[in-house]
Order: sequence, then C-alpha cells, then structure tokens
Amino acid sequence: MIFDRRLLCSFGAGVLVTSLLAGCPDRGISEVVPNQDKAEVKDIPLQLNRNLDLLFVIDNSGSMKEEQTGLAANFPKFVQVLQQVQGGLPDVHMGVVSSNMGAGNNGINNCTPPGDAGHLLQGPGGTHCSGLDPNAKFISDVSDGANGRTTNYTGDLGTLFSCMAQLGTDGCGLEAHLESMRTALDPANAFNAGFIRKDAYLGIVIIGDEDDCSAKDPSVFSPSDTAKGPINFRCAEYGVTCDGDTDPLHMQVKGVRANCKPREDSQYIFPVQRYIDFVKGLKSDPKSIVVADIGAPKEPWVIGDNTYEQKPTEPALQASCQSSTGFAVPTLRVQTFTGAFPDRNSFSTICNTDFSDALINIAQLIKEVIGDPCIEGTLKDIDPNTAGVQPDCVVSQVTDPGTAMETEKILPECDGSHSNTPCWTFQTDAMQCASTPSMLKLVTDYGNNPAPLNTHIKAQCVVQ
Repeated sequence: MIFDRRLLCSFGAGVLVTSLLAGCPDRGISEVVPNQDKAEVKDIPLQLNRNLDLLFVIDNSGSMKEEQTGLAANFPKFVQVLQQVQGGLPDVHMGVVSSNMGAGNNGINNCTPPGDAGHLLQGPGGTHCSGLDPNAKFISDVSDGANGRTTNYTGDLGTLFSCMAQLGTDGCGLEAHLESMRTALDPANAFNAGFIRKDAYLGIVIIGDEDDCSAKDPSVFSPSDTAKGPINFRCAEYGVTCDGDTDPLHMQVKGVRANCKPREDSQYIFPVQRYIDFVKGLKSDPKSIVVADIGAPKEPWVIGDNTYEQKPTEPALQASCQSSTGFAVPTLRVQTFTGAFPDRNSFSTICNTDFSDALINIAQLIKEVIGDPCIEGTLKDIDPNTAGVQPDCVVSQVTDPGTAMETEKILPECDGSHSNTPCWTFQTDAMQCASTPSMLKLVTDYGNNPAPLNTHIKAQCVVQ
C-alpha cells in the first residue's frame, strides 16, 4: 500500500499520524490513495547536527521547594532519553537560570534588583555543585572527535544537574521567567558567553507554579500605589486580559473569566510577543527551537478570595491545579510563549509530584527534532506467511527541504545483497531504540557513494 502525504494530512480523522514533521508538504511522495490504516511518519536528517543548548528557567520563589526536589529526583531519566539520540548523548551545553529578576526599588522582600540578572547559576544559594569545574558556568559535554567526550565536570551528568536544579526558595515571588530567559540568551550578556552556539539546536524549559510577571515598568510593584490593588495580584491585573476586562482594574472583580490571553498593550508588563520574536530571532530556522512549560493549566481562570494570605476581601487568582504538596495558578503567559513554536513545544502540569513523565516528554521531543530513526509503533506485517516482518512503507530522499531547490526521490527497500543502493532497511538497535516495542530503526544504504548534502529521509510506515 502506497501513501500520499497530502492525502494523509487531509484524512487526519481516519489516519493516526505520529509525525516529526513541522507540517505536511505541498506535494506527495506517491499518488496512490491511502487506506485508513495507522501510519507513522518519520523525518530523519542524514547529516546530523548534534549540538544542543539546553536552558532551564527554574522558579526559585518560596513555594517551589517540593517542585525543585521532584525535578532533581527525575532528571537522570531525562538524560537517559537524551542518550538514545542517534549516536548517543548529543553535544550538550546545559545551564540553569532562576526566575528572579528583582521587582524594582520597591523594598519587596527577596526582590532587590537585579535579582539573579539572568546569570547562569552553578548551584543552590550561589554555591558551586561538586563535580563542576570551578570556573564553569554551565555543563559542557561534547564529542572529542575520537569516539570520546570532552567534559567540564566529573561524575554523573544526571546527578550533577540534579544538584544545579535545586536553586533554593529565596528568590523573588514576582517571577520573571521570560525576561530572565531573554537576558540569559542575549548575545550581549558577557557573563553567559559561550553557552549559546550559533549552529546548535536550542531547548528552553520553564518550570514554575506561577505565571510570568516580566515588568517593563517596575513601578507597577510600588506598595504605596494602593489603587493598583494587592501587589501579588498585579501580574494578573496588568499582564492578562479576559472577556469583559476592558480596563485592567476590572480584573479585580471576582468571578470566572473566559478567553483570557496576555495583555499586549500593558504599560507595565512586557508583551509576550517580545519574547517570541527574540527567541525566534536567535535561529535562522524556528524548527530548531524546542520549548516546554512545566506549569499550571491555563484554565480555569478564576478570580476569588485571597485565602492564601488570609485576606478574603482582596482579589486573588485561584489555583488551576493542586497536589498534596501545594497548588499552582495558570501559567498562561508562559504557555502563550511556548505555543508560538508549533510541533516543538510541550506542557506538563507542575501539580504532578512525579516529574518523570514531564521530563521524558521533553527529552523525547528533543530526540525527535534532532532526528529519531526508531519506529515508535509496531510495524504491520503485510505478508504473515513470509518469515520476518514485511513492512508497508514508503521512503523518500528529500534534498534541500523547504527551499526552492527541493527535490524528492523514492527509495527502494534494500534487496538481500544491498545491490540496489541507495535503499532503505530496518536494523535492530536495542540501545538507541530501547523504549520502543520493536527496537527497530530505519537506516539507509548509499553504497560507496555519499548521500547528497542537506538531505532528509522521509518515511511513512503502516503500524498496528
């Protein structure tokens, strides 16, 4: 059975697609109408870029102790998935910044400007985690070109990062996740020099139990300006707008809100678009960027009594999720940021006390973006009477994808002697594909000839 990608997209209700593509192209690799079997779609670059820069933005306000502990406990599982990328662990830079950018000269506890200023942090409370080189500001673990690794640390990578992720809880409670991220990644930030590489994939993971409150005018936090309402409520009041909230002060009216979104015209809080444009501007191809939020669902958005501080007459944004260890309020601004990177974003609730699934999902997304040849499903055998699995796949070579020079060529399945190169086949890889049921990966054989530069292998296979 041969598939047409145009039809595969249009028949989305009847065909389950596990896709690594950013979207369906304008033309198909075949003109035969598909049946309604499930299909798995792969997009595998032949010339792998293994450089990956990972920035974790971690809320270090007073309510984050249990969440940081959960992150640290499960980070080794994140590393395990990254080690299943083609060729093993990518050439990684890994850094941590806090959400603390201060809150102006307003005398607010733990909010003295500039906070941590978007500086990469090496451990909790200004300490330097054991194992990291004394002068290092981030973890570097890259290939040495001779089947070895060059690192700036000793010991286990997962254990080291688990230490670095526990920043403590003495940071500002008016979190500026997005501004800290922007400052950390700004090429003009000499303190973090060397962390970002021009040719690397970029991963950004934001972890917090409250939304972003990046202020362009810190006077919004002035305690003397009581007309603006409770200080802890001003992030919602001036950073978000919902149906009926034509005036920011209307946000103080208690009740359920609908269609809430970031307030892009606020005189006090930066628009989220500022951060979307900045991050996309760091790379020539936005598809090389992966973003994730471990936060709280953006709905329901409810303004109720401030029972958290035992001030019931004051308005307060209510929790959208809770667990045995606490609660979290909607991280709507952060999710608006991550949502601007379609097919390259992930959301997981911070109210899950076990962060293993969240971190594994993020690592899987990174693995897919770099190039994952492993078959996630179980291949359908179209000829059970013949020994082995007879797959139903269409595989093509796409050169210069996404450009005016793009060309596409169907590749045959390799025959027994591999004399029909270039061709494709499946190989068992129990290490790289350990998390898949069949442990099979798609490989190509070009014989004695190199594959064309800037070539991707795109495949569609019927799975059970």
